[in-house]
Amino acid sequence: MPLITLEQISLVREGRAVLRDISWEVGENEQWGIVGPNGSGKTLLMQIVRGRLPYSSGMLSYSHRITPSCFAYVSFELHSQIIAREQGLEYARNFSASEDEGTTVQQLLEDTADLREQTSTETIRTLGLEHFLTTPLLALSNGEMRKVLLCRALLKKPRILILDEPYDGLDGESRFTLGKMIEHLPAKHVQVLLITQHREDLSASITHILGLKDGQIVLKGPKHEVEHSSTFKDLFDVATRKVVPPNIPIGVSHNPNAAKTADEPTVVMNDVTVSYGARVVLNKFNWTVRRNEHWAIIGPNGCGKSTLLRLISADHLQAYSNNITLFGKHRGSGESIWDIKQRIGVLSPELQILYREDLTVSQVVASGFFDSVGLYQQTTIEQKSKVQEWLKILDLQGDQKFSLLSYGLRRTVMLARALVKGPEMLLLDEPCQGLDKEHRQRLIELVSTIPSVTGAQIIFVTHRRDELPQCISHVLEFAADSGQWSNRAVSVRARPAPDG
Repeated sequence: MPLITLEQISLVREGRAVLRDISWEVGENEQWGIVGPNGSGKTLLMQIVRGRLPYSSGMLSYSHRITPSCFAYVSFELHSQIIAREQGLEYARNFSASEDEGTTVQQLLEDTADLREQTSTETIRTLGLEHFLTTPLLALSNGEMRKVLLCRALLKKPRILILDEPYDGLDGESRFTLGKMIEHLPAKHVQVLLITQHREDLSASITHILGLKDGQIVLKGPKHEVEHSSTFKDLFDVATRKVVPPNIPIGVSHNPNAAKTADEPTVVMNDVTVSYGARVVLNKFNWTVRRNEHWAIIGPNGCGKSTLLRLISADHLQAYSNNITLFGKHRGSGESIWDIKQRIGVLSPELQILYREDLTVSQVVASGFFDSVGLYQQTTIEQKSKVQEWLKILDLQGDQKFSLLSYGLRRTVMLARALVKGPEMLLLDEPCQGLDKEHRQRLIELVSTIPSVTGAQIIFVTHRRDELPQCISHVLEFAADSGQWSNRAVSVRARPAPDG
């Protein structure tokens, strides 16, 4: 008898069928890869499988050996829920003047298992989290939080482990470690349902493939039987469209390029230090960015990449205790935080997490004019026109509910939000995270055109060198120092020519 059986499951949302006639069985010892492009219904299907989402029609049944408690789940949505809870608690602490820094990694993991058990300590050590146990969750980088959630899921000792894009947000070393862990899970009697948009993420332990497109099953069967089919290849090798947006709104009202020299510094950091208790993230860091330079920042999880962007965007309180000059003004010299934000467009996983209200795609994009999380002001006719232009450029539907989109499509909406006001500087933190091949390529090509069309300066954070837009001229790379990742060992160089 199969462990999980779905018979003609359908799901209708906002009057639209997002899953249609899904019939699927998960048998004993089967390790499934669930593949398909953004918006194909993969995440929704897994929510139904684990009993967390009511479906419109059909039937879901479990073997007598399976109950909802047998599942463990790791996803961007779970990440968002935990961070949202912590942000709410932090808001309350600020009003109560509490010195509590919030839930630590250890406290989150202790809710799941006894950390003194050998298996627990081995899992924590394998994921490299032993030095993070006392760190507050809000002080973790996006990639570090992903590893914490993976650890938490494994500590539950689940019968079935659902991993929704587990590799996204992880550096190369962490991806390798996770891949080895997944390969060893069947020996521990854990079955994996792995959601991915990347063919290379299908580890050797995956035995079966379920392919989805437009809410329907287009492929199903043993991996060795289906992986050479044209349908399987089409799910990954989507023909991409060259993005040459002819009508990008110029409107860069705060861009003084015409009156400034190209080599004038826009960002200057002198001996910048950022720490959380005993943990030092940046230590006497020095960096200068000039107006005609477009930078990529590369490095492992926790090295300080996202922290650098938050120091620039005025979203990090320690910016005011450091020697930082932005657009010719020393931080803390009297400029308003809104004056800074008006000149900068931001796309980051942390910002996307903040959008929890029931907004349409158009409203989320329009909020970029006001640097607000949510839309609380009326937009002008000109602003509405720019919103529509960006929706057209990025192939987005403005009347759709933002919360009902896949994680990857929400990321595309957040890019439109960052661009709509015509910023002087664009800070992109892991912008390709959660995107399928087509959307990823379209984003990279679009970012490559932005400087020449709008004059905006690009600072682009990524783990992957193959994601660098063509406009990138300089690379800041955090490297290894004595076996530990440290920002003290930094390589700063102009980007090499394509021929090396």
